[in-house]
Amino acid sequence: MRKWLRSLTPKKAWDQFVEDSVEKFISEFYCEGIRDIPTMCRRYAYDLLTGFMKPFALEDLEHVASLLEQYIQETGYDENNLYTEEELEIMWQKKVDDLLRFLGIER
Repeated sequence: MRKWLRSLTPKKAWDQFVEDSVEKFISEFYCEGIRDIPTMCRRYAYDLLTGFMKPFALEDLEHVASLLEQYIQETGYDENNLYTEEELEIMWQKKVDDLLRFLGIER
C-alpha cells in the first residue's frame, strides 16, 4: 500500500477526497439507485483513484473505501436530511452557472 494512503485517518480521507457533506454524498448515490454504504464508498474510491491516471492496487482502493465508510459510520447522517434528485439538480445547475460566469460565458 502507498505510504501516504496508510497515514490517512477516516476524517483526513474524507476531507481530502470528498468535497460534500455525508448527506449529499449519500443522496448522489441514492439517486443512482445505490443504497448500500460500502458499495457507495468502493465505487467512489474506484472512480476517484482511477481519475489520477496512475495504477492503484486493489488494496489501495479498498483502503480508501474503508476509510470513507468509517467516516460515514462515525459521523452518522439523518435520512430526513438527504437531498431529492430535484434539489441535487438545482445545486448542480448553480455550480455550472457559477463556473460559466467565472469564465465570462453567458448562457
